[in-house]
Amino acid sequence: MARNLMSDRILTFWPLQAGGWLLYTLAVVTTNVPLWHHRDVVAFRGTFLLCAFLESFIMYAICHALWCRKVSFLFSLLICTFASGVLACLTATVSYWAENRVSIEVGSFAWQNVISNVPGSAFVLIAWTGLYFGVQHYKLSETERERAAKAERFAREAQLKALRYQLQPHFLFNTLNAISSLVVTDNAKGATEMIARLADLLRSSLDDPDTHVVPLSEEVRVAHEYLAIERLRFRDRLLVSFDVDPETLEVPVPRFFLQPLLENAIRHGISHLTRPGTVRLESATSHSHLQVSVRNDTNLSHEIIPQTVSGVGLKNTKQRINEIYGSHGSVETLLLEDGTFVVRIRMPLAFERHLAAPASARKHD
Repeated sequence: MARNLMSDRILTFWPLQAGGWLLYTLAVVTTNVPLWHHRDVVAFRGTFLLCAFLESFIMYAICHALWCRKVSFLFSLLICTFASGVLACLTATVSYWAENRVSIEVGSFAWQNVISNVPGSAFVLIAWTGLYFGVQHYKLSETERERAAKAERFAREAQLKALRYQLQPHFLFNTLNAISSLVVTDNAKGATEMIARLADLLRSSLDDPDTHVVPLSEEVRVAHEYLAIERLRFRDRLLVSFDVDPETLEVPVPRFFLQPLLENAIRHGISHLTRPGTVRLESATSHSHLQVSVRNDTNLSHEIIPQTVSGVGLKNTKQRINEIYGSHGSVETLLLEDGTFVVRIRMPLAFERHLAAPASARKHD
């Protein structure tokens, strides 16, 4: 692991080091083109660039040590400024010496010329130091952003699991009550068949517990299994109708989202009827959205509809749709004039894009 960290640091440092100094060298050469015929100027600039480049490695060692030890900003500033000043004096001295050596008129070594070039040398090293710490802070912020995004994805994953797992014991409790009723009424054949179908349904719902996305066809299959169980319970009082567009069967949808809607339709609709009632499942695509509707006959009035829509199934479904899609998904409930209660869900066809997006990003969509 330490070797990987060292490799990452080298791969990050060397491209920036080489690229930065190459650009700076090109800038110096370009601005000094008119003076190429002056050997002393070329000697000074060339020596200056070489010294500054080599000294940048010394500054790297100093800056890296300060960064790793998390030294305070003020103390780091003082140390880097002092180191830059010392190295700038060395750069100015060597550069002036090289200029003096190739000059046509070789004169005595003048320290005032060295001192006059120290600020320029120091500025280059201080700028390099500023870029180093700037890059380090940028990398740190990116790491923190990735860590926060990863933590948020884990939190959303846990939330989705919790919401889905909330449904399974709720459904199981209701189904076991239905089986108990069949046993009490000496309907052993019906109870046995319901237990077998319940086993199949639970097997499909408990397989791959980490999977949150399935094709709509899988949800329709689970809906068939669940309604088959309920038809054993209600017999002729429950009529089932499917109007599923074949083009929607491969659309990815949240797993186990249909069963609670069907359970809600039967519990609050069909079970209160004295006549046969119909549960109808529909699906269609419209304007880059998938629309799934569950309709059921009911004798409910508008006054008690709020009690129906506040049940565990609908409440859970609304939470899941909001958690996954944000403003791109919706759950709508309405009571038609003919007494039909409708739950209509709209979901974007591009499911995975919205599932992968962090909540903070979805708020700005």
